Amino acid sequence: MRRLYAIIPGAPLTRRLIEELTEEGLTEESIRLVSRRAGLLEDLPVPVTGFRPSLVTIWPGALVGAAAALIVVLLLLALGVALPATVMLLFTLAGAAAGALTAAWPAYPSELRPLHAEVGRDDVVMLADVPDEQLGRVERLIQDRHPGIRVKGTDPRGSPPFP
Repeated sequence: MRRLYAIIPGAPLTRRLIEELTEEGLTEESIRLVSRRAGLLEDLPVPVTGFRPSLVTIWPGALVGAAAALIVVLLLLALGVALPATVMLLFTLAGAAAGALTAAWPAYPSELRPLHAEVGRDDVVMLADVPDEQLGRVERLIQDRHPGIRVKGTDPRGSPPFP
C-alpha cells in the first residue's frame, strides 16, 4: 500500500475524481482530502480537512494559554515579586499566543508541508492509499482523464528520483 498525492484544481473536479476512483475500486476510507476551503467539500463521503485551522480550534487554546500565563503571574505576585502591569499583560498575551499556536499545530499535516506553497486557494490535495499493484493504473487514469490534475506520485515533493 502506497500513498498517492495529487493536487486537484477546484471542488467540481474533485467530486468527479472521487466518483471515478471509488468506481475503480478504491474505498472511501482510503482517500483523504485537504483544502484551504474545506467547507466546499463537506458533502463528499471522504474525510476533508483544512490547511488552516478554524477559529473553533484556536480560541480554546488561546484561552487556556492566557489562563495558564495569568496563573503564573498571580503566583509571582503572591510570592512578592513586583511586576509592572505591562509585563503582566504581555506575559498573558504571550500565553494566549502560545496556546493558540499549540491548538492550531495539529491542523497542518506535516507530510503536506512541501506542497503548501504550490496549493492555490481553490486547489484540493488528495491523499489516496492505493495498493501497490494498482498504483500505476490509478496514476495513468488520473493523468489521462484529467490533465489539469498535478499527480505528485508517492512523494509530496514530486516523484522521487530513485524509486
